[in-house]
Amino acid sequence: MEDNKYYTEKQVSKYFQISERTLGNYRREGRFTASKEFIFIGKQVRYNLRELINYFEVSSVVNK
Repeated sequence: MEDNKYYTEKQVSKYFQISERTLGNYRREGRFTASKEFIFIGKQVRYNLRELINYFEVSSVVNK
């Protein structure tokens, strides 16, 4: 997967090995910033892989 493209919840959940529901929960809880980590295309959500990688790297360092 290329870093600068947007991917579906299914693709991103497979990449990070977390459930689609967890991604949706994180988005609804405000952990992800709209137009940075994800965008809406109509009713569909697309995630920016590069930004999510950065988010998870930073959050894993902070939580240690």
